[in-house]
Amino acid sequence: MNNPKDNGFYTIRRIFCLILGWFFFWSVAAQESEYGFIANVTLRKTFNPWVELMMQQNVWWKNSTNGYERYMPVLGFDFTLIKSRLKLNAHYYYLNQRDTKGKTYNRHRYHLGLTGYQNIGPVSAALFSRLESTYTIGSKDNPLDKWRNRFQFTYNIPGSRWKPYLWIDLFNFLNKKGAHCMELDQIWYFTGVEYKINDHNAIDLRYRFHHVISSNPHTLTSLFCIYYKIKL
Repeated sequence: MNNPKDNGFYTIRRIFCLILGWFFFWSVAAQESEYGFIANVTLRKTFNPWVELMMQQNVWWKNSTNGYERYMPVLGFDFTLIKSRLKLNAHYYYLNQRDTKGKTYNRHRYHLGLTGYQNIGPVSAALFSRLESTYTIGSKDNPLDKWRNRFQFTYNIPGSRWKPYLWIDLFNFLNKKGAHCMELDQIWYFTGVEYKINDHNAIDLRYRFHHVISSNPHTLTSLFCIYYKIKL
């Protein structure tokens, strides 16, 4: 007799393969398309049931830049407001970023927002809603503010170390010159799977598809990612 857990895993895997193929088709078909790779290490420390520290190190590579595209350490705190239901998030990002012409920019980015959670059977749903404010050193247009919303769905396979997921991120301009308030900037799509090694370590394999709508022509970017996660 087939194991229902195995059937559930293979069904989710087939769905993810179809979605991955769809994103790849649009990436290849686009006139302005990029591809790249992201390496990430994430460290989390829970001090008590209400406060958690998060530290990340990210390096992005893209085919359109010479060398790395982005070096981005992150420091954040998550404060539980309602247990298993609602968190307050405060994150700081430092970006050392290169454009396609080789020019380097140094940026400070701040996120302040809320995250809500809801479990529906084996599916965990989450909504991340946050204000994103970016200060670019030497720019006259500081800050650049956006409203960022993420819809996240995770499938919890009973008794399995594998945890597949889907995310969608929406970015809306709040104060960009020449753009309307709440004008859509870009959409990010994520699909991936996390493998739990033990209670303190996990590996996350992820595919990201970025659709920048505000550029002319639109830019489509495919990014393959590996994340190593540590819980202290």
